[in-house]
Amino acid sequence: MIDYDYSLIIDEGDEQRTFSPNLPKSIKNIDFITGRNSSGKSTLMNIIAAGMYGNKVSSVNPTLRGDIDSLLNSDHKKLKFDILITNPADPIQLKVTKADNEKKAVLMESTDGGVHFSALSQNEFERKYNLIYDIPDNPRTRIKEISRQLMGVYQAYEDNLQDFDSKLTKLITEVRDASNKKKAGELQEQIDKLTEKQKNNEDVIIPRATERIDTIAHIKALKEFVNSRAEVLKAQKDFDEMKKFVPNANISPVKQQRQYDNARRTVASMALTIDTEIESMCENVLKVAEKKDEPIIRQMQALKFTNPARRLALPESYSAVITAFSSLCSSYSHSCSPQDIQERNMLKQLLDVAIQYKNTTLEMPGFDSLDSFTSVLDEKFREADAKTKKSTTAQATVKDCMNLNESVKDLVKKINAIVPPSINQSEDDSIKQQRYNALKKNLEDCKSNAEKIARSAAALGINDATYMRIDSEYQHNAPELCAKTVPGLTAELEAQNKIVTSAKIENQSITGTLKYDEETLIRILSHKDHPLKDRLDDLIKMQQGINHLRQQLIKFEKNQRVIDDGHYGTLSKTDPYVVALWNYLGKVIGIIKHREQTYTVSSINTIDNIILTDTGKTIYINDMGTGQTQVTYLRSQLTKYDGRKIIALFDEVATMDRSTLNVLFDEFMSMQKKGKLLVGITVQPADADISVEEMGM
Repeated sequence: MIDYDYSLIIDEGDEQRTFSPNLPKSIKNIDFITGRNSSGKSTLMNIIAAGMYGNKVSSVNPTLRGDIDSLLNSDHKKLKFDILITNPADPIQLKVTKADNEKKAVLMESTDGGVHFSALSQNEFERKYNLIYDIPDNPRTRIKEISRQLMGVYQAYEDNLQDFDSKLTKLITEVRDASNKKKAGELQEQIDKLTEKQKNNEDVIIPRATERIDTIAHIKALKEFVNSRAEVLKAQKDFDEMKKFVPNANISPVKQQRQYDNARRTVASMALTIDTEIESMCENVLKVAEKKDEPIIRQMQALKFTNPARRLALPESYSAVITAFSSLCSSYSHSCSPQDIQERNMLKQLLDVAIQYKNTTLEMPGFDSLDSFTSVLDEKFREADAKTKKSTTAQATVKDCMNLNESVKDLVKKINAIVPPSINQSEDDSIKQQRYNALKKNLEDCKSNAEKIARSAAALGINDATYMRIDSEYQHNAPELCAKTVPGLTAELEAQNKIVTSAKIENQSITGTLKYDEETLIRILSHKDHPLKDRLDDLIKMQQGINHLRQQLIKFEKNQRVIDDGHYGTLSKTDPYVVALWNYLGKVIGIIKHREQTYTVSSINTIDNIILTDTGKTIYINDMGTGQTQVTYLRSQLTKYDGRKIIALFDEVATMDRSTLNVLFDEFMSMQKKGKLLVGITVQPADADISVEEMGM
């Protein structure tokens, strides 16, 4: 069975449209879906393929890969879905989940009937499953693509043979060099280099990247935490603004005016307090500021909240000025060490004690009098105080900035909540109510997302009380990372993880190579012959055979290029390669339906466009109906079974009638019974409501 559910939200500028399944949320593994255009047929196919790396798997039609990629990565689309595919023929299950705030789906596999699931990477998925997602457009031309696919097969064999030849060459060299003293020196040098490389990976590369991963993860979580708070504030502002346009018949005009006047007086008082705090902070920082930084402080000093608050509109530029001032103070707070501050405090304590005994006859060794000792102590304290004053003043101001931010937020919240006594009602009340409900829902979603992010951030020590301090520390210690956006940090995180993974994989490879080299070195130094010394001639003959086979593949590729161009070239119609190719294509296609008759195919000639049946009948490809060539092509995709379970999704089979489609459905059900097919879904447009016909087990 295929149990699924999804939600797709598309932002069309003037409205957001939400799509959900129009079919039963539980269907069989083999289905025939029909319905009008835009009824959700292709969306279901795209979502199933999206959960199985369909935007990356080469066996998927390129056009459809683009559709899937758009579904997953477009900024104007939000998609979430859950899919569970159970197999009636065995205990295999596939489970896919995707959250609407994630770009990737998580694919998991169970081989014990759903008791245990494990993640399935793209490579593992392609090794076990064959995802076929296609639109059978241009079916006559695409029958020839089956022939063209052989070039990929030849290239794969060529790559494997080349790899095997390289390993065989290495083995032959080892056998020949088993007693070679010069080789022993070369091996020892290589062992030393590999050991050093492995140690550098373990002691330098991996720890450095791991430390950077931790830093990036913290900064990314910090930015997401701050961004989510900003989204909540914006959503709250939009919602509060909309509340002004929702009539409230329970409050009289006089009471509305009184509430409005009181609210304006309150925000004016709050703004005046904020202006006073800013003036005090700026005066303190100016005393210790460097000349070059005075413009930032003057900008901060010029901020006046009282008049804008009376107008119920704060300039957005204020936030940037406060942030710049806070960052400046944060940089000053690191201008001296904790030891300097400790020394200043200790001198202050000593000076206070000395002043207490000023009028006594107490003598101090090394000084003429207590007064001279006090004078020296006072001079040293003043020096230490001047050195630390910049840092301590800045630290106190950073805390004041945090309080200021909270005060400004409270002021903004108060301003946004103020409702004028009367508003010109130009919109229809029902439309305003819809907008009100949408903004309320958006606010709830933003708060929910912020809470989720806050829980994750809390695990890293990030919360309302610490995030500004942590941000200040990272701005000082890792400014280049702090300058990146969340997507940029995500990319950097992936890059660092790749460094760690690559280093670990390299170390595993080095371990295997070291074992090989050390065993070879021991054998050379002990004058022992290689275990395969007596088979050296056989190894050389094997290599000669591989080289001959590679030459044959090169010849096959040359012949195939000529045939793919649509002519024979220097080949004859009876050339062994040509004959073998036509017979291979006939075996792949297997059975065709032509003019209501079913035939077993012996060979297919893609140059002369001739199909020859086992009874000797000649059928010209161009004489076949479009629906018949469609089903012939699609069936060929299924019959090329390579041991992997097939997930077949065929869209827009518009030109096939039911009798032609039955050939495809019969193949689906036959393969399902043999345990070869996991999913087989076919979609066809129709002038009726969307419906599904279930088949098979």
